[in-house]
Amino acid sequence: FDPLGDGQERPDILDRVHDNDSQMGWGSEQYKHRTLASKLGVGLILTVDKRTPDDVVVIETDMRNWAVQIFVSDTQGAKLSDWGDPVTQGVELTGTNTLSLGPTLGREILVWFTDPGDDGPPFWVRVGEIRVKTIPAG
Repeated sequence: FDPLGDGQERPDILDRVHDNDSQMGWGSEQYKHRTLASKLGVGLILTVDKRTPDDVVVIETDMRNWAVQIFVSDTQGAKLSDWGDPVTQGVELTGTNTLSLGPTLGREILVWFTDPGDDGPPFWVRVGEIRVKTIPAG
């Protein structure tokens, strides 16, 4: 999802984020600056069949000090503003992280990376695996 750029971020290797092989993941285009060429971010859209309030998104990466926002909706937005407000976010994250999706039950999930972290230049978002799963309360 790249609404503020050319409309795509390496869709040819997108399937790698859910192939159970975190060694062969997805990576965005490479940028000279941490600001991702002054874009607000780049993202991945996940569509799930069913959601529960106990769902989390697990993002496997080797990035250091990265940031992300998670949006949930019933429909895919063409622009970032179409997604509404993020349901959660993380900043200064390192490595694999699990983020709660909370009570918003839409089937479309936008994982919006706002900072690729410290590992550049070049700067780029790298994801080994990404998945939505249910963590029962208690």
